[in-house]
Amino acid sequence: PLQPCLVQCFVLMHGTPEDMGQFANRGPDQAALLDNLLNDSNLLRQVVLASGAKGGKYGPAMQFYDEISKQSTDVGKHDILQRFALACSLELAVPLSKFDTPNIYVDPVRRYLHYERAYLDGELDPAFVDRTTWECRMIGNCDATEEQLCWGRMMLRNYQPSQILLEDYTWRYCRAVRTEVGYRTPEWTDSPHTYQQIISGGGKCGPR
Repeated sequence: PLQPCLVQCFVLMHGTPEDMGQFANRGPDQAALLDNLLNDSNLLRQVVLASGAKGGKYGPAMQFYDEISKQSTDVGKHDILQRFALACSLELAVPLSKFDTPNIYVDPVRRYLHYERAYLDGELDPAFVDRTTWECRMIGNCDATEEQLCWGRMMLRNYQPSQILLEDYTWRYCRAVRTEVGYRTPEWTDSPHTYQQIISGGGKCGPR
């Protein structure tokens, strides 16, 4: 098992004393967030096993995690939601630009709440409940808007339901890239570009 002192040391080195100190100096609330992290051995272990905060930004990550806990009444009731909340906080601690909108960023709290609602409504794959915190990072870090994520799930359920029942998880949810997205120079019909336009306009390596 990971020793608590080594886990704490990793976070301090990865986050750097200078960066974490600057965050803590913003005020007592910010300092308390980092204190809570560094003194919670279970949370520290979960954070480290999930590869730590993106860019070593533990302050912002804990701020997002705290805000999610305040806004959600279900995050503490389901283990997968706790893992996903932490995953979004760690992965999106460094701002992620939305698709084709470099000055608009994915909101970690909104991203979590979007998937929480989808999970509680039964929209997600049954395997979602077994994802680790690290795996959840790869789900939450999509640069699509929440509206486009919702559209994607709805489109597959209505238009290609057989694809979301594929036993081969390698291609489940991805088969549409081969069956629906033409291999050609993309034909963008509007700006900013959207994932819906990829389906109709095609693409090569990037869009596909």
